[in-house]
Amino acid sequence: MIHPIGHGIDNQIHVMLDKLKWLKHWLASDGKALARFECEFVWAPSGATSFTKRTRQVKELAEKGLRYAGSGLRIPNAHPQPER
Repeated sequence: MIHPIGHGIDNQIHVMLDKLKWLKHWLASDGKALARFECEFVWAPSGATSFTKRTRQVKELAEKGLRYAGSGLRIPNAHPQPER
């Protein structure tokens, strides 16, 4: 999920948790074909944030199953190329 942080950190945390809840519900109903794939729910903010990965809010997100990526998200390559 990419979402701007905006103002009011606690409010944005609740917005992201609402989006996560909606997404999980959608995956359980209309998105069943996608739900078969292994996945991780990650929040990659589209702007600057004023909290770190160790704050209370980030721990709350993790407890609900949403990982906060912070300022950068590195997606692992599922099919690494052989070294030449």
